[in-house]
Amino acid sequence: MQDLRFGLSYQDRNLKAIDVQTGGNAYGTYCGYNVPIPASLFSVYNGGSSFGAGYGGSFPTQWLSYNPGQYFAFLSSPAALAAEDAATGSPPGTAAANLTSGGANGFLPVPNSSSYQNKEKISAFYVQMDFRGTLADRPWSGNLGGRYVHTQENAFGYSKVLLDLLPVANDPTIYNPIYADNGQQLFVSASHSYNNFLPSFNFKINLTDELIARVAASRSLTRPNLSDMRPTINYDVLRPGELQASGGNPNLKPYRSDNYDLSLEWYYDKAGYVSLGAFRKNISDFVVSEYVSLPVPVANSSGSTAFPNNTGTFLFNTPTNAKSAYAEGLEAAIQHTFTWLPAPFDGLGFNANATFMHSNAVMDAANTTQTFALTGLGNSQNLIVFYDKGPLGLRVAYNHRDTFLASTAPTVHTKAYGQLDAQASYKVTDNVLVVLEGSNLTDAVKQQYDRYGNEFVDFENYGRRYALGVRMDF
Repeated sequence: MQDLRFGLSYQDRNLKAIDVQTGGNAYGTYCGYNVPIPASLFSVYNGGSSFGAGYGGSFPTQWLSYNPGQYFAFLSSPAALAAEDAATGSPPGTAAANLTSGGANGFLPVPNSSSYQNKEKISAFYVQMDFRGTLADRPWSGNLGGRYVHTQENAFGYSKVLLDLLPVANDPTIYNPIYADNGQQLFVSASHSYNNFLPSFNFKINLTDELIARVAASRSLTRPNLSDMRPTINYDVLRPGELQASGGNPNLKPYRSDNYDLSLEWYYDKAGYVSLGAFRKNISDFVVSEYVSLPVPVANSSGSTAFPNNTGTFLFNTPTNAKSAYAEGLEAAIQHTFTWLPAPFDGLGFNANATFMHSNAVMDAANTTQTFALTGLGNSQNLIVFYDKGPLGLRVAYNHRDTFLASTAPTVHTKAYGQLDAQASYKVTDNVLVVLEGSNLTDAVKQQYDRYGNEFVDFENYGRRYALGVRMDF
């Protein structure tokens, strides 16, 4: 043993997010479209015969338009409020109370279930032993160590507490929710802790003066996002046969990965090398968004058969510690400089690398019952051409990533994407450097789709971006 290292570390993270929205039942006052709207509130908007030209297909050129102020004035009128109560069989004054119970005009902002605070305290102790020696006259080095980590999580937030789901008269498509404390957001909290031991081993041997072999094994952890651990529930869809909710999971654990790496590196020149590496990651408790069943007790005062044992079962979209999986692959890289070219071309060079991935947890588009797949896995390729001699530096990089799964709940794939960037720099003096940068020079776009390629989800076009700067050293 050559060296012994040890130490302690402590981290205290605090994330607080405050979201305020309209409280009470103001938004749902007229759910069901029970009250006829006077035709005098509407007018016909003519888009013109050329509307939509150049896009193909047949587009509507006329539609109804209205004045929002006049429309809300009608909905707030005693006649409209009384008509809503009559249509739903509610006691007189119910609709008017919905518009005023939340505060001024029913739209007073109150803390929302998206408001939360998470506190995370991490204590750790580590020890590492460094070794060095020779094997068959070849020098080698390595280290062996471990880290013991204790994590304490405390999560706070605001959430409505659901008490009952009542049918709405003359509207079989929706339930009327009954919440505790007249629908106020109530303070909720949760806490938990966990311990982890993370070993690590690294070994390097010089097979020749130019050829190096490396072996590594370690265990690592990735903690969940603090925002994913909020102890709150949103009741998003309250329809017969379709109860949906979403929220955080304060009991999330970090996902652990046992990592194994093997590489061979050939440094055939002062500024040139070729490397080939293989890796495997055995992952457990991977954090993904999933739909799970969430039983919620309800009073069921209406005696509905939809709530056996006085329980409503929600489809709950939440981060979870999913099943175990593995990811493995190969990494190849090469760098070469053309120092043998005549001046001034002897400053040219390139760097290229590629990663090829494989996993046992990939999304099967045809299997609609699949609930787990690793996200973010995809092959990638990168090529950099550079020039560096004297005061001038040039760099052109093309980075490409194959199609990959971005999310599982909902299912979102990101299409293959490539971007071309460039940078030019000139050293005016030993202390002054002028830099010109351009990003996405080919104006590439990012596209996302659902389960199948023709199910459009998202289109992002950031355009070309340029930056000019001066760096000065003092």
